Amino acid sequence: MHGRCQAAGAMAAYYPSDYERTEAWLDDHSDFAHSYFVRKATREMVNAWFAERVHTVPTANETVRDLSPAHQMAQAESATPGTPTRKISASEFDRPLRPILVKDSVRGLTFVFDPDKKEQMPFKFPKAACEAIPVNDQCSRLLELVKDISSHLDVTALCHKIFLHINEVIAADRYSLFLVHEDSSNEKFLVSQLFDVAEGSTPEETSNNCIRLEWNKGIVGYVAATGEPLNIGDAYKDPRFNAEVDQITGYKTQSILSMPIKNHKEEVVGVAQAINKKCGTNGVFTKKDEKDFAAYLTFCGIVLHKAKVYETSLLENRRNQVLLDLASLIFEEQHSLEVIVKKIAATILSFMQAQSCTIFIVDNNSSDSFCSVFHMNSAELEDLAEFQRRKSPRGTHERKQ
Repeated sequence: MHGRCQAAGAMAAYYPSDYERTEAWLDDHSDFAHSYFVRKATREMVNAWFAERVHTVPTANETVRDLSPAHQMAQAESATPGTPTRKISASEFDRPLRPILVKDSVRGLTFVFDPDKKEQMPFKFPKAACEAIPVNDQCSRLLELVKDISSHLDVTALCHKIFLHINEVIAADRYSLFLVHEDSSNEKFLVSQLFDVAEGSTPEETSNNCIRLEWNKGIVGYVAATGEPLNIGDAYKDPRFNAEVDQITGYKTQSILSMPIKNHKEEVVGVAQAINKKCGTNGVFTKKDEKDFAAYLTFCGIVLHKAKVYETSLLENRRNQVLLDLASLIFEEQHSLEVIVKKIAATILSFMQAQSCTIFIVDNNSSDSFCSVFHMNSAELEDLAEFQRRKSPRGTHERKQ
């Protein structure tokens, strides 16, 4: 045991000087250091390099500054007199970067970040939905709704809250939201995003029941296909009404107000539906209800558009990451076609979330045949990821210890 300690001490005494000589040699041969880094650096090394310099990398419109004492003195002499200079303490470089997106009190994504802000109280309603609401109260709640829409990204939670606001105005018993989807053959259909929203319901409760409706069939399908609203006083007298949902749920539908939700291109992206008017007019929705419903559904259109833009940005970010991965593979020094093709297949599997990937290499001497075929499945991808993790500098260091 004593001999091992002496050996460890000898190695510890040896390595620092060896490291110093290597570092000094790299300093004297910067061209070689640059070439080696470009050819051999892993993504983890590049990320670590960026992390160390996140506060000091110059912007696009700045040039690299000369930090020599003579240059700094010349800059100080040529500086404009009276210009205040802000000194930066070393502790400022240790401050963590603020995240772009954070979780809010209802576990939704938001751009707003205020650690001192108190959580908002749950949305409260009048005891009776048909009670007249003061104008000032309506304005304050409308402003609150606009603020939520501008800072949150959760489609289900936001549309649920919009329906609860609508309920104060038109007073229906139930509300539902259906979104337009397309299958692989570009055939459109509708899927419920929210179903049976009512006073006291939660976004989780109303989004659990997923119902698929055919395009141009039933009340919702007709509104989606034509882009025209429907105000029906007695649902069972309308031939377009499908009573199957009532039979399944045991609910009795009487009056229906169904309206399309359109994007900025006037394309139908969803359909909102209010069921069973609760107050006055013999349970039938009025023209005023139609106007109020349409006005609030504009907010739903904004929410859906924001969600689409955010989803597109995430997909584009992922695509760019894949392109960077493929570019790094191309510029790495390769000695085997099989190795680089396997890496490309692994990148494709990771991005596409597929079970297997096959790459065929065309035979240059024959246009109707292949000279090589490479296949990889998801199990091999996991093994490759584990191998690369162990092969990384950090993994090697851990094994040595």
